[in-house]
Amino acid sequence: AAPRSAEVQQGTWLAEGALWCIWTHVGDATAFTKAKVMVVDVVELTNVLRGSGAEELCKQYGRSYHSIIVNSPPERPPRDLPSDATDCTEVLCGMNHDCQLLVSRAAFSQLSRSRRAALFMVTKGFDKLEQEINTGKCLALQNGVGEVQRLVVVVVLKVWNKSNCVLTQIGTWDPDEQKCIADVKLPGTKKAQDEMPAEAVQRVLKSDLALLADRIELVSEETEVKWQDSAAYGINTKYLRKVNTAQLVAEPPTFARASYRQATRSERRSNSIAGALQRVNRRAHSLGGVLAETVGGTWRTGSAGGKTEDFDHSDLDLQDVDGWQPRLQEVFLMARGKKMGLYAWLPADVLTHLQQPENVAKLTSWTDRIKCTDGELTQTM
Repeated sequence: AAPRSAEVQQGTWLAEGALWCIWTHVGDATAFTKAKVMVVDVVELTNVLRGSGAEELCKQYGRSYHSIIVNSPPERPPRDLPSDATDCTEVLCGMNHDCQLLVSRAAFSQLSRSRRAALFMVTKGFDKLEQEINTGKCLALQNGVGEVQRLVVVVVLKVWNKSNCVLTQIGTWDPDEQKCIADVKLPGTKKAQDEMPAEAVQRVLKSDLALLADRIELVSEETEVKWQDSAAYGINTKYLRKVNTAQLVAEPPTFARASYRQATRSERRSNSIAGALQRVNRRAHSLGGVLAETVGGTWRTGSAGGKTEDFDHSDLDLQDVDGWQPRLQEVFLMARGKKMGLYAWLPADVLTHLQQPENVAKLTSWTDRIKCTDGELTQTM
């Protein structure tokens, strides 16, 4: 590979890895103008930190940094210069919760003294932000110029099937509101307290995607970074989106016919759709079970007596979205705690298309007609 060069800006680390592991330089530094470099002696730094209040914090930082280095993929080997993988926010994500709290609370304290504090006190966003920090749902830190930033780590699964379609959540059934809410996104979750991103992926597989978990094989992970001002908190937020590409290596459960049962009186009182569905069609071997699927060009749903009704779904599959015809090969529900996720396999271009703001209303008009009552899925025409 051809040598790469990069201009080093003021305040940039050179070979930070030498602080945290046995390091071999992989490049040369050349000064084209007069410059000053501060050299950090690793042994002396260790002696200064030993026994101090910052010792445990630095140990955790070093362990996290070292883990990133030794687990670097071959296509992105460690470098002397900083990279996205060794960005301080990435390193912070690998530290334990106590150390994350220490860093976040220092930034939170700085924020409380800023001009924005008055706005937070009025909107109660300040208390909510503190709660998110304490529960590990987000982190706060100060950047190099002292600005407080919020950090949220999200993991998503991009599961492909043999038809080159992506498993997509297209809506959520809310039993309290008795409504299906359009929401096009990949399966995923926020990283929880003391949880590594890989552990969060496994949590999604074991809970939201339990029906397919034993048929999914993880392939690779990429990190997407998005900066956005938080509407809730009014501070600049960095979203680290860990996209885990996976492959469906075996066919999902298929159902020639789907049978359903009425929920019990106690289940109806608690609006527990998931409880009713766990007993539906034992062949599913799932937490939720398939409620509806595309069978031979028709949309098949079940009824309490085990009967099925076939509907022509030509006007239900969003064909009017600028001429696109999403191939809704399967439409099914899987338990997501109290709520249920409505999923489908979509071609990647259709997924992107349906996420456009101008198409959300069209999808909403489709999901608005879906109802789930006592374990039975129906859709009005």
